[in-house]
Amino acid sequence: MPNTSTKSRLSIIVLVALVVVLVAVVLAVPAWRSQVFSQLERFSTQSTKTAAASKEDAQDEHAGHDHAQEGEQDPNVVTLSREARANIGLQVGGIERKDYTRSVSLPGIVTEIPGQSRLEISAPLTGIVTGIEIIAGQTVRSGDLLFRLRLTHEDLVSAQTEFLRTLGQLDVELKEVKRLTDISRSGAVAGKVLLEKEYEVEKLEAMLHAFRETLLLHGLSKEQVQLIEKRRSLLREVTISVPYLHEDDSIHDNIESFQRDESIQRISWSQGSKLTSEEEDGHLRQAWFSVKEVVVHKGEAVQAGAPLGVLTNYQHLYLEGHAYEQDIPELSRIVEENRDITLVFQNSTRDPERLTGMKVKYLSNEVNSETRTYHLYVELENHLMHPEDSIEEDKFLNWKYKPGQRAYVELPVGTWEDKIVLPREAVVDESASAFIFVKEGASDYRRVEVQVLYRDGQNAVIAPQPELEGQVVALRGARQMYMALEQASGKGGGGNDHHGHAH
Repeated sequence: MPNTSTKSRLSIIVLVALVVVLVAVVLAVPAWRSQVFSQLERFSTQSTKTAAASKEDAQDEHAGHDHAQEGEQDPNVVTLSREARANIGLQVGGIERKDYTRSVSLPGIVTEIPGQSRLEISAPLTGIVTGIEIIAGQTVRSGDLLFRLRLTHEDLVSAQTEFLRTLGQLDVELKEVKRLTDISRSGAVAGKVLLEKEYEVEKLEAMLHAFRETLLLHGLSKEQVQLIEKRRSLLREVTISVPYLHEDDSIHDNIESFQRDESIQRISWSQGSKLTSEEEDGHLRQAWFSVKEVVVHKGEAVQAGAPLGVLTNYQHLYLEGHAYEQDIPELSRIVEENRDITLVFQNSTRDPERLTGMKVKYLSNEVNSETRTYHLYVELENHLMHPEDSIEEDKFLNWKYKPGQRAYVELPVGTWEDKIVLPREAVVDESASAFIFVKEGASDYRRVEVQVLYRDGQNAVIAPQPELEGQVVALRGARQMYMALEQASGKGGGGNDHHGHAH
């Protein structure tokens, strides 16, 4: 036993000595020393992390147990913070029952009214264009100067020359009649001579009347003929102005006596002629036009009747709807019963413009052989985007509705009575189900499944449910709330730590 104990002590002493020697050797070599310290530091860090993780897991287990006892979030309720409501543009409104007219939507396009929207300006006489006073797109009104023409028509020049020659002969004969009248009183000249001169004056007056009518037929106005007679000179240039309109929208002809209302101010006249108060009448009105195009150039020779430009007035337009053959019976009944229709203009804003109470003007009697569509026409009252008073400064018209603009025609084909009607955005369609969100409390919204009877691009008709009576629902933002619930439940791309909440 003593020998065994002694050997054990010697072994321990030798082992300790070897360890000390080994440590001394390791510490003496720098490379070995740094490697040993690095391993010791790594072991210490891993031990600390493992202990902390174990402690945290124990705390989470306990916390999860407490939360479950407090109650879980309803999977059909979403809670929206103030910021979330603003981000999705949430709008709410009450539920109420009403009738809703089901309609069929047809494509349409704004068009000009043939024979009314355009006014072509033609050359009244043969000549050369010496002045163009307008540009395309400009606003003009009745009386504004458009073009200047230098006359070159031989017949017109000859007619003016004969007119002036006859005027001169008449002046001579009138002076002779006056002289003979004074002499005949003394008996020096027979009355027969005076009578012959008076007949000659009547003959010249008849010829002048014929020449006046000839000039009018050549395209001159009465004012221009009077100007030639007054100045005793040939008319070398004519100006073409925007015409005045009669009350029935017909164009006033300058051959007529130009009579106008006192409120109308003439902007320009051929050769600067003016009207007398005796010629005024209240049967004309002033109209605004836009210059659509100018088709001539300065220095261009034009014949009488040649087009010079085109003016447009879009105060009245047509909406041309395109129906299909299967829509013709229903469309015919709408026209026969004089029922109202709706025009829908999809503009840049979020909500389209709807014109209700419109009537079908007439139906086309032909079906387009290429598109197989059937045309219907609705009168469209247009208006300016800016007040008419500003036209004097802007010099350009900007109509709200423009030819070529797209729109839709909604035809009533049925009525849903005493049903819940909500905007299309308030209903979320998912597979075979449809949902709306009913407000609960200040910021909670409950998902409720509903039965949709009919839907179109604007509204959805829902079957009445007792629990929905008098409730407030989300009219906009329902799709975002549905996605938040699906995401929270793990169906929409994974769950998160804020179940049923949106921030």
